[in-house]
Amino acid sequence: KTLFVGSRDKVSAFNAANGKALWSGPVPGRALGLAVANGALLVSTDTGAIVSFGQASDQPSAWILY
Repeated sequence: KTLFVGSRDKVSAFNAANGKALWSGPVPGRALGLAVANGALLVSTDTGAIVSFGQASDQPSAWILY
């Protein structure tokens, strides 16, 4: 299982069992809402952007959606 954490200008993924950092990726502004759907992590930010992180084990690709 994976734990996702949003903060200012980035979102990070951690192994929920041992706390090991898996990856982090940039987001524009402060991450507010995080949701997982169909294998993608969706992150809304305080700038109004929605960022979609695709599936990858080490560093997923990110797409900014508005």
